[in-house]
Order: sequence, then structure tokens, then C-alpha cells
Amino acid sequence: MGAGASVDDVAQGIRSCGEAYGAYADRAVALGVDGGYLAAHSDTLGELEASGDHRRVLEGKLAKAEKRLLRRAEMQRRRAIEDALAIVDEDVQQYGLTWEKIRGAEKADLVRLAAVVDALPLVPGCDRQPSLEDAPDPRDSEYLLILNEAFEAVDDRLLEDAARLAADVGLEFKAGPPKKDSRAMEKARLAYGNDYSRLKDLRRASVVCGTVQSATGFVEKAAGGLRICRAKNRFRLDYDASQSGGFRAGARVPRKVSACILIL
Repeated sequence: MGAGASVDDVAQGIRSCGEAYGAYADRAVALGVDGGYLAAHSDTLGELEASGDHRRVLEGKLAKAEKRLLRRAEMQRRRAIEDALAIVDEDVQQYGLTWEKIRGAEKADLVRLAAVVDALPLVPGCDRQPSLEDAPDPRDSEYLLILNEAFEAVDDRLLEDAARLAADVGLEFKAGPPKKDSRAMEKARLAYGNDYSRLKDLRRASVVCGTVQSATGFVEKAAGGLRICRAKNRFRLDYDASQSGGFRAGARVPRKVSACILIL
């Protein structure tokens, strides 16, 4: 069979050796399409016919093609991980440089921001979602489906108050995408002992502040217009940013609204 033969030609030739070779032909097509191995070795039939041991030679060829395909996939996976880690390292370095500039130029404002966040009137007893009708045990993944449905029912008005408050102080409000189920399940498992009722950020949004002073102004505005469930301030001077991959933000989760507002 000539060097220009297609994978299908090779497969058809393999089938012509006898009915017992049909499974090998199917594997050859699959490997040829994915890995291109048999397409590049279209003289396989000639080797088979000359060897007198068709099954052994064909198994060897297919096993080598399968191993090469798996090795190529593993190399691609490792390369993707290395690329992602390189991006993370670059981001962390950039965050660190930006933080040093802010700490040097706006230290007094950072101290005031910390004082304002520490004084926020947090609503007690809201470490879990309110009761949901017909909901199973919060540790059952079915609970996450019902919780998402509850969020979807109010998606059109969920972030209205936060967006209005941002507009009142002249800041940009950005609604983010819903948290993916895979990430919500991971967070529930790692942070909350598989208790899905403790998830509070299935919907997220950001308020972009150009200065620490403007961030403080928004926090003060939010304190008078939202019921705050939880507060985090990663702009504290004593915060260890290695705990969050170098990322710093102030986050507040309003009760019921359940939006995570990041101050960048």
C-alpha cells in the first residue's frame, strides 16, 4: 500500500486480512484520526503480509501508537500546567509591586480603610443561607441545585442596591459571572465540610476604586445602604498576602443580596 494511503485505506486493508481483524481496524482508525500514527505508516499491510504473523505485528503497531498518543496528551497537560503557573507567578509579582507603591503613597488611607471595615455593623447569625423550601440536607449536592434556582429567581434584581451605591459615589460597578458548579462544590468541600448552605458568593460583582480613599468612601456608603453579612480586608497592613496567592482585596457579602464586592 502506497505512502499516500489514508487511515481509512489502511483500516480497510486490515479488515481484508480477515474478519478477526475488524477490532484492530477500528482501533487503527481511532488512533489515526487522533494521533496520525498509522497515516504516516501506511505500509503497515505490506509488513503484515510479509511477516506471516499478522496479529503480533499489528498489536505492536497499535500498542506503540496508543503509548505515543498517551505520552503526547500527558506532555500537553504538563505544558498547560507550566504555562498557567508562569502566569500566576507573573501576576503575584505584579500584585506585589503594585502593593508596595500603594503602601508607600497611601499608608494613612490604608489605616483609615482598616478602621472603617473593622467598624462595619455585621448582621449576626448569617453564616448560612436562609431555609429553602423542599431543600435536602445541606451536605447533599442536590442542595446546590436548589440554591442556584433560588438565586436565578432573583438574578434580575440581586445586585441593584450595590450597583446604585457605586453609582452614587461615582464608581464603576461590574457584575461578574455566576460561580461555576465545579468551583462551588470544591469550595464547599475544602472550606465548609461539604455544607453547601455556607456558600455565600454564588453571585459576585466588583466595584472598581482608583484609590484607597475612594474604596473607603464606598465602604462607608455600603454600611449605610446594605445589610453586611461578612467583611474581609486584604488591604490591611498586617495581612499576609501569601494566603491568597498575592491577591489583596476588601470583600463584603451583603445578607440576602449575597454579592461579593471586591475593592481593587
